[in-house]
Formats: sequence, C-alpha cells, structure tokens
Amino acid sequence: MCLSVMTEDVLEYYIILYKATLALPGRKEIAQLLEKGNPFQNQYAFAPHYPLPLYDKVKLLEQEWHKGSGLGKLHVKALFHHFVFELLHQLDRQGIQPLKPDLVAQAVTYICEHFSRSISLESIAEELECSSGHLSRLFKSKMHTSPIHYLGQIRANRAAELLMQTDATLQEIAERVGYPDAHSLSRSFKKYKGLSPVRFKKERQQHIQAQDQDMPQTKLKYALQRTAFTRYTDIDYQYRYHAEGDLFMHGRGKITAMMIMLCLSLMLGACSAPTNTNGSSQTKANHTATSSNSDGQAAVQAQTRTVKTLKGDVEVPANPK
Repeated sequence: MCLSVMTEDVLEYYIILYKATLALPGRKEIAQLLEKGNPFQNQYAFAPHYPLPLYDKVKLLEQEWHKGSGLGKLHVKALFHHFVFELLHQLDRQGIQPLKPDLVAQAVTYICEHFSRSISLESIAEELECSSGHLSRLFKSKMHTSPIHYLGQIRANRAAELLMQTDATLQEIAERVGYPDAHSLSRSFKKYKGLSPVRFKKERQQHIQAQDQDMPQTKLKYALQRTAFTRYTDIDYQYRYHAEGDLFMHGRGKITAMMIMLCLSLMLGACSAPTNTNGSSQTKANHTATSSNSDGQAAVQAQTRTVKTLKGDVEVPANPK
C-alpha cells in the first residue's frame, strides 16, 4: 500500500503492522476459504463515529509493546484482538463494506509495469500474496489466456514498437523487453507475431512505402506536412488569405468565365456583321423594286426561293453570295 499524508499542523499517527497466519495443524476448510477470498486483503477507509474506544486500545497497545517482556507480547496480541473487534463492530454499525481488490487487474498492472524484468508465475503470485494456481485460474477465466502468455504478448508488442521506431539492435531490444539475448527474443517474437523480428521490420517498411506510393500527390502532401489553415467567407467578392500570402477574389472563377464568353460573343458578332448588312440591303432593294414596278415582281421573285423549315417557310436569295 502507498499512504500519503499531507497536513499543515502537527500530526500524530499509529501504524500497526501485522501478519495473519494459520496455526498448525490448520483445518483444510479454513485454508480453502482464505485462498478463495482472503479477508486480510480487503481495503477500506472510514472515519469512525466513536473514535475514543479505538484510540484507547491503540494507546494501550503501544504501552505494552514497549515493555518488551514475554507476557507483554502476549498481552499485545489479546489487545489487538479487542481492537479488531471494535473496528469491525463500528464498520458494521456504519454500514461500510470493505472493497475486495481485483486480483486479475492487479496482475495485469504488475505485468505491464515490470515486463522488462525476469518474471514468472510464482513471482507474480508472491507479489500479490496468493497461490499461483488460484491466480492462474482467475486470470484465464477473465482474460482468456494465461499470465505468462499475456506477458509474452506485452513483450512482443513492445519489441515491435522498438523495431519500427528505433535503430536499436536485437540484443538491445531483448534486454529492454526482458529477454536475456537476441535468440530468445527472436524465438518468442516469431511465436506471437508469426515472423522473425528482421522479416517483420522489412515487410512493415515495404508496406509503408507502398502506401506512400499509392497515395495521391495531394494526400501525400497532407500526410507529410500540415498546410496552413485558410479562412473563407460565404459572401461573394470577399477576400480570403491563401497559403502563399496572395489575395484572390472569392468569385474570380465566375468572372473569368464571363469575360471569356463576352469575348467570344464579340468575335462572332464581328465576323457575322458584313453578311447581315448585305442581306438587309438586298431586302430593301427587293421591297423597292416590288413597290415601283409590279411588272418586275416576277423577275424579283425569280431571284428568291422559299425554304421550308421547322419554324415555317423562309424566303432566301436564289443565288446567295
């Protein structure tokens, strides 16, 4: 346990260290009960409603302990039993339920923090104060794997990260993740990853290079370096800032298209202007000839012809120039 005490005033405290053991010969039922759920591993903290009885017993414990005699030690054990009774009695009256720690979660935390050391199932169980068989059964039922297999996965994942992120040798990586040499690392790495460390690094680098080559140029640029954020407005003809620092009109594309259409219209109009003028002059001449001389109507009509179109009959010159 880690106990942190912070105070601005003078603080007096008592720490009672004890270890519960079974007297020999012990009953198997009690041993099995302690293995399944050891009450001495429960955790709780509370402010007692009646602290004075607890304080009196602790003060008396201290006095008898400092006497150092054999009878004093025996009296200390008896006083400690009275203290435990008063403590459990107040816990029951205040309705406080002790919290039983999650043994599997503690094992996972311990493995993740100490995987670089030499760890065995027995050492983990010893740190958690339980039997190795009980820890293995609980771990398999909750994590669906054994503690040692989980330890190997943690080491293989960490070794893969070091292979891709550093240029360290296999021996250096092996010592960093808890293996004695590079051969042990390669054998365990191939068991969990299916490939040797060297082949794993080579194929992963080739895969990354293939992704970079298949990526479009615009996506590749964004993947390598984040471009500057550009600010837009939803109103036409408002300026926006470009990455190069130039100023562009919001509707510049529309204006350019309109200018091109206008230029094409002017060019077409200029090319068709003479033809339209000649046609107008000839039409006026035909109308003048028709009104001045009815005898020449047949001659004028002979110079024109009628063409049928979808929009109606159209009279055009017989010999257009």
